[in-house]
Amino acid sequence: MAQAWRYAATAAFTILVIAAGILHGQHTFRWEAKPPLDAYVERMKAVPISFENWVGEDLPKFTDDLKAHGIEDYIYRIYKNRGSTESYRVLLVVGRPGPIAAHTPDVCNRGAGYTAIGDQKRADIHGLDAHGAKDGRIYQMWSMKFKPPITRAADALDQDFRWAWMAPGKTIQAPEVARYEFASQPALYKIYVIHDQPSSQAVTSAPTATPSVATPSHAGTVHEPTKFLQTFLPKVEAALKDPGPAK
Repeated sequence: MAQAWRYAATAAFTILVIAAGILHGQHTFRWEAKPPLDAYVERMKAVPISFENWVGEDLPKFTDDLKAHGIEDYIYRIYKNRGSTESYRVLLVVGRPGPIAAHTPDVCNRGAGYTAIGDQKRADIHGLDAHGAKDGRIYQMWSMKFKPPITRAADALDQDFRWAWMAPGKTIQAPEVARYEFASQPALYKIYVIHDQPSSQAVTSAPTATPSVATPSHAGTVHEPTKFLQTFLPKVEAALKDPGPAK
């Protein structure tokens, strides 16, 4: 009787493992052709380069082969406020969920020699209505700050990173475990908003340039990015959500 029970338990466990594997394989397109990324790349063209009090300018392309890191295409630009010195760099990338969900600033920046200032924390943004009042929408984001490598030039800048993801047709989100949350999606967007601030760290000599942390020469004034994000994120979400993938 005990032996029969063990056989039954083993069989049930085996069936459960196989079923879980099949389900995961279906969700991650393991046994079928993945839909092309062209339509998702095309949507990024709808992200406005200028809007309201903000004027955007495309920054030089990275020299690294970003496709080797799972990035199919990207937008890299700086948005400057027409009435002040306020500016933010924006990097918007698209690719398959696996690599796009995995490469977060805490991994990439540490690999480039930056040191984290504090821990990763929530920095959710409340949406506003036409009258400037909170309208109930919440744009989830993570936030983390970094110090530059000690070998950077004397004008090195600290970086305040905000980031989140968006699956096609969904909303901007910043889940605890992005790889699990977006595993079943055919594509995934990730948005970084970076504010360069004067570094409090003394440095001695300039290193080899690292595209992932390159900064524009006029950056360095401390501002609070909330107002920019309250205006910008709804436009990003609207641009990427519709229309559906091309047939």
